Formats: sequence, C-alpha cells, structure tokens
Amino acid sequence: MSSSGRIVATVCLLAAAACGPYSDDSQSAAGSGAPADGNAPDAGGAQNPAPAAGPAGGQQPQQLLVVHDLHADSLSAAVVYAHDVHAKEMHYSNLVTIRDSDLPTSGNQDMKDAGAVSANEVHAHLVHVDLLQVGTLYVVKKPK
Repeated sequence: MSSSGRIVATVCLLAAAACGPYSDDSQSAAGSGAPADGNAPDAGGAQNPAPAAGPAGGQQPQQLLVVHDLHADSLSAAVVYAHDVHAKEMHYSNLVTIRDSDLPTSGNQDMKDAGAVSANEVHAHLVHVDLLQVGTLYVVKKPK
C-alpha cells in the first residue's frame, strides 16, 4: 500500500472513530457543499470526504488545533468541533448537530488572516472560512 493510501486509510479511521460519545444527536447528513446562498443542505448530495494530504510541500497536518475563532482562506481537517461555522463552500462526509455542552473546550486565542489551515482535529468556537473540507463536522448551529 502506498504512503498516500495509508494516509487516506488513517483519515477514514479517524473520522469513523470520532463518532463516539458526541453522536448523541446522531442526525447525520452527507453534504456536498453549501449552495450559493450560504445555507448547507440538511441531507443528500454526494459525499466528499476531507482530503488526506497535508499542505503543499509534503508536510503533514498538525494533529490538534485548538482556537477560539478561526478566520482562514481554507480549512482541511478530518474532524471539526465548532459552535458555529461560516463557509462560502463546504464539503463534508458527516454533519452531526450536538449540544453546546458536548463540545470540547475551544481555545482562548483567535487565529486571524490565516491562509490554508490543515489539521487532523480542530476545536473552535467559530470557524469562518472560504473553503471547508472536513470528514466529520460536529456543530451546534447549522453551518452558514
């Protein structure tokens, strides 16, 4: 198996393993992206898993990114936990709405004007990006 195949397998396993204790409100939907008006579909559409490769140059994504507000051009992650998500375009395999009390603790620092951000897992209060590519998105509010 090639190294990119192992990475894809690992990302898929991470996304599957994340469906544990936080899936109490297991309304899961396969999303294909937000329509032009910015509202995410509730169900249906083609599945678009998060990309397995890290940033350009062969670097691996960081394991865990914990921030309060994330403002970036793009975010690529296997799993994202957020209170609120705003994205012009989003692709996810699973969308799970959860209670605010079920979210992991977000950080205290904001990440602003970030370019392309890549991480295996993200904990944030607010994610505001142009492009979101994620395997499983755990969110309190429906994405906009």
